[in-house]
Amino acid sequence: MFLNKADMVDDAELLELVELEVRDLLTLYKFPGDKTPIITGSALKALEGDAGGDWSALGAEAGQGAG
Repeated sequence: MFLNKADMVDDAELLELVELEVRDLLTLYKFPGDKTPIITGSALKALEGDAGGDWSALGAEAGQGAG
């Protein structure tokens, strides 16, 4: 699961809250919410190769969780 637009949020607690809500929804709909890898980031920043954040590593991290 990829949570996009993380570059738009300054509050780390808010990102954690969104992740918890996503996990709860996954579990509600009979998916393994507690075992699903959730990656937060910015797809646009990763595509642009933005050096200001660690967005370029997101593709490799997402690929590892897809197995």
